[in-house]
Amino acid sequence: MAFKNISLSVEAYDALKRLQHAGESFSKEVIRLAQRERVSDVFGIFSDSEAEALKKGVAEVRKKAKVRTWR
Repeated sequence: MAFKNISLSVEAYDALKRLQHAGESFSKEVIRLAQRERVSDVFGIFSDSEAEALKKGVAEVRKKAKVRTWR
């Protein structure tokens, strides 16, 4: 596998580090983030606590949703 070195500001590194999943390399993280459609449109619009509250709300709605079975 070939490698490329890149330079990041301390601020960019810290932001990337905060988004990193447990056990995830920076390469895998960049690929994961790049695969999102228009990351720049949604990145940073919620604080961590707002994002967590939104996730919990979505989970509750999904629990209460009626699911139809298809035959």
